[in-house]
Amino acid sequence: MVMPDLEDSKNSAHKYKIAPVNDRFIAFVIDLLVFTPLVGLFLAKLYGQLEVIYFLAPDSNEFWALFLVAACFSFVLVTLFQTLSLILIRATPGQWVAKIQIVPAHDTEKGLRFSQAFLRSFLWSLSLLSFGIAFLEVLSHPHRRAFHDRAADTWTITKKQTGDLGPHWIETQFVRQFLLAGALLLTGLSIMGLGSYYRMALQGSFKEQELKEQNYLCQSVSAYLEAGQSRIQKAAALFAAGEVVEECLESEADFVLWAPFHQEKDWAYLAKALMGLGDKEKQNLYFSKACEGNIGEACELSQFLRGITVAESGSSDLFYVLKATYELEQGSFEKLQKTLSYLQEQKGFDSFVSKSLFKATWMDRKNEEAIGFYKNGMIHWSESDRIDLSAWYCLNTRNISCSSDPIKACENLKNLTKGKALTDFPEWMTFALIQNDQCQGQLEARAYLGTVESSALLKDFTQVLIPQSILTHQERISKLKKWLDQGSLSSLWRNQALQMLSRYVQSKEDFQYVLSKVSESQRGDQRKDAIFKNMNRTAQKLNSGELFALLKNSVQESSGLRLPASLEEGK
Repeated sequence: MVMPDLEDSKNSAHKYKIAPVNDRFIAFVIDLLVFTPLVGLFLAKLYGQLEVIYFLAPDSNEFWALFLVAACFSFVLVTLFQTLSLILIRATPGQWVAKIQIVPAHDTEKGLRFSQAFLRSFLWSLSLLSFGIAFLEVLSHPHRRAFHDRAADTWTITKKQTGDLGPHWIETQFVRQFLLAGALLLTGLSIMGLGSYYRMALQGSFKEQELKEQNYLCQSVSAYLEAGQSRIQKAAALFAAGEVVEECLESEADFVLWAPFHQEKDWAYLAKALMGLGDKEKQNLYFSKACEGNIGEACELSQFLRGITVAESGSSDLFYVLKATYELEQGSFEKLQKTLSYLQEQKGFDSFVSKSLFKATWMDRKNEEAIGFYKNGMIHWSESDRIDLSAWYCLNTRNISCSSDPIKACENLKNLTKGKALTDFPEWMTFALIQNDQCQGQLEARAYLGTVESSALLKDFTQVLIPQSILTHQERISKLKKWLDQGSLSSLWRNQALQMLSRYVQSKEDFQYVLSKVSESQRGDQRKDAIFKNMNRTAQKLNSGELFALLKNSVQESSGLRLPASLEEGK
């Protein structure tokens, strides 16, 4: 290979040789060993302050501001030290040891001008910040000139007898193709990274992290959230299961609706609908918006909750919570077991599963097992769960047996709520206490006056329940039928209304109405048994063979029910 001619000046009689790459590397290492302690000596106080702030507050803005100042001063000092060295000895300390010199390209006998020395040093320092990638150019350039040499119009030469012959064409092509591949890869990764950041910004991911740190978003959801799960879907499921309060779900839904292009706005509208049980018109509006432009699982669940369709399949936790609730109300206990088995494997639903199993056991007429379940739960359940289950057990037991005999669940409910404001509990829990006191003849209106007056629903139900109220018999029936026809009540209140109505029936029309409502659930349970017994007493009281026939047919259509003795005998 012919030695490259570095002589571009007609006035010079000297021929110079290219500095070998290995000598340059040795010079680079020596320069690091020299400049690092030198810069550290000048900036010792600044580095000391940076170290203190790092240990006290490594994530603070002050640390990053001081870090940036230290980095900038280090950059400037390295540039100035190298500039001064190039002007004085035409080399850095490492280059001087390796017998390398930096000379002007067009007048190699003269020293470097300040502009050349400073520009070369500045660009060299800048290349160092790029992790030395720019230095790789010495492996492909014919004269081993990197960007900082060409920009400053300088040569990097050796004073040794033997110089570098320049890169082989294979070496040149390899380095250039390597740099090209690296550039393309870096560009692709940059585009992907920017695209990811763009999507995160549109979906509010940065704001979400900020709100988490400020405890605005629900901490309970964060505690139960598993990798890859949607926050809003988890929050909706936990709310439907009674595991988080309304304020929790509201903050999650509001955030999703705030994010400009969040992909789960349909779930946020569904969450809003779940919270809007008291306002049927508003709830239906949210149900409708959950189906706007995105016919997915959120829309299907909205249709199910509106009673339009039956949700037969789904993958979200909310689907399984609603499925379990539906199966419990329908008395499909075998299916319920499978659904609860799935929820038991998910985080956050232990309480819901436990309460559902207890209710299913009692509804399936396994009274002894339910009593054992309840006694065990009163030891292990949380206070809120003990109140919830005691109220449910008390209310449903009183619907079957309204006598003066005390019921343990009702007594527990009294003790658990003693000294607490009843307005802090759901209305149906207060109604359980009222019904228990009424059955035992211990009802004192003054004890519940404030709570009843604060809720129109509770007030109406109490007026229907108490025999001494101003409502006539027909007015009681009309109110109960109106509630059942509206369909806006929760399943618990609807069952309560149906239980009460079955005790007030006096006409064939009302008799048939109750049977039509009862037939909506095909599977029988202990609550339905009580309704049929009430209807049987009415048929006996009216001594109507037609009503007996209607009742017998309805009972036979409800699987799992035994006929009342009077019907078995054909009375």
